[in-house]
Amino acid sequence: MKITVSNLYTTTRKLDKFTQTGVDKYVKTANKLASDAAVRYLKRETPTRFTGSLKRAYSRSTSRNSSSVFIRGEKQVKKFNILDKGRKSVVPRNAKFLYIPLNKRGFSGYGKKLKSLKFGVDFVLTKFSNSVPPKGLRKGAINVAKARFNERMNLMKYK
Repeated sequence: MKITVSNLYTTTRKLDKFTQTGVDKYVKTANKLASDAAVRYLKRETPTRFTGSLKRAYSRSTSRNSSSVFIRGEKQVKKFNILDKGRKSVVPRNAKFLYIPLNKRGFSGYGKKLKSLKFGVDFVLTKFSNSVPPKGLRKGAINVAKARFNERMNLMKYK
């Protein structure tokens, strides 16, 4: 999954003071700052449950003309899509009940059949889980990146 921050500066302005290479350098810096702002926003707004692996999966990649925000790992992309778009309620497919951990101990003990896990304290078994409402992380990150990009480009006007 990729959120691209490239080509935010689509309108070409005639700038008297700057050469084309100076403008390119300025746009490249603005792209980098915008993608950094998007990563900071995503890390701040992503909820952490037990491991925080989704927050650690965000990274920034810079090419010649653009900067992109990437999410490393297939599982992390699935988690991000669930947070971004939401999810309907989940029902078990193969078992009678759905295992839902309530704390870190129940999360790490799943599948090990530990006798020390307590029902109602560490985990619960249920017929279905509630739906997850969408958080709109992608749209928020793009809006933050656009605002940071425009802020940087406005500095160029007044030089």
